[in-house]
Amino acid sequence: MDEENQGAVAGWTFFWTLFGFKVVTAIVIFILQPSVGAAVFLIVFHWFWFVPIIGLGLAAVAGWRRLARARARRRQLVRAEFMLDEA
Repeated sequence: MDEENQGAVAGWTFFWTLFGFKVVTAIVIFILQPSVGAAVFLIVFHWFWFVPIIGLGLAAVAGWRRLARARARRRQLVRAEFMLDEA
């Protein structure tokens, strides 16, 4: 493995370890104290994890929409170039 790849692997390993620890901790807190207060506590102290997740989801949707539009445009151009009907 080259050094750049090792750095990426180390970064992702750290991220997923931290993420897993936060998820397990949140589950344990909610199991031990299933109340509205615990839910509010978890939301208040974990809200910033939702921002990147929502951002990644929106980026994936935007990429999918762009791909679908590009494919539709390509179909349209091929039909126009070869004078094909709509079928």
